[in-house]
Amino acid sequence: MRKLTRLGAILLTLALSLTLINLMRNGNTTTLSEGTSVPAYRQASYKIFLPPRDLNLQIDAPPNLTITIYDPSNTTIFRVQNITTGSYTLSLEKRGSYNFSLYNSANSTANVDMDLTFYNLDKDMTQASIGLTVIGIALILVQQIRTKMKPATEKTVSKEAATN
Repeated sequence: MRKLTRLGAILLTLALSLTLINLMRNGNTTTLSEGTSVPAYRQASYKIFLPPRDLNLQIDAPPNLTITIYDPSNTTIFRVQNITTGSYTLSLEKRGSYNFSLYNSANSTANVDMDLTFYNLDKDMTQASIGLTVIGIALILVQQIRTKMKPATEKTVSKEAATN
């Protein structure tokens, strides 16, 4: 086995492993429950490290609460004012720390319960496994083409040497 074929086989094995892990994670929906109290006229914020998957956000909160979610690059991806109880679907595009900011505009403390349910495939793992598969197959094909081309050039050289 040549070096390129061996490297291609290793990359294909790695790609298959990533694909299997991603498919197993897809079969398991993960729910993260968060509860917090936000004092009157105050803001509470916290960061959660999240994977790039689809998210179902269940919120149970009193009126006069604003929730804002920022992605790892600090861009607002979700904002709802005067939220009470609801279910929202988000698509997280990046792996990283997401900042959840809660602002209470009421004159009493607000108790907030959130359930974050993750589902579908991790987008970055899917892209990595596809990329590794393509590179692995390309390396194996390049080695096969090189192997087939090499004997033809050797035969031409040996015929020329025999005629001289």
